[in-house]
Amino acid sequence: MNGSLIDLRPFRASGAFTRMWIGSTLAGLGGQLTLVTVMLHVFELTESTFAVSMVAVAGLIPMILAGLYGGMLADAFDRRLVALIAAVITFASTLLLAAVTWAQIETIWWLYALSIVNAAANSVGMATRSAIIPRLLPRDLLASRRRSTASRSA
Repeated sequence: MNGSLIDLRPFRASGAFTRMWIGSTLAGLGGQLTLVTVMLHVFELTESTFAVSMVAVAGLIPMILAGLYGGMLADAFDRRLVALIAAVITFASTLLLAAVTWAQIETIWWLYALSIVNAAANSVGMATRSAIIPRLLPRDLLASRRRSTASRSA
């Protein structure tokens, strides 16, 4: 790696990996912005920090379960299809959050329910994208392989 802080070889080795990495980064950023926006909106509706914290709690259980089962889905079905469906569900739940808010028919329960759907779909998508990476990069560029090679040379 010649002393650089970031190993850019995976980006040069695979255009598909680069595109997926950029998409995953943007999806992660969008997911975090959605979560913060929902939390701010819940606070505006309730003026309760407890209600705000419950947004995170409501998303935690589905996130854990969907993350576990997301890997299983990625192994059982076409990974591209699972990732695409998860992305569509995440996007649809975000659009529904916006539509409910713009129509001014939001309730705290709508915000909780859509946050749960969003967290679950996002977790399935992340697990699936992680399962796709080994198919996009040569074996010597995978993270665990690089670490074990570096530890043997040290």
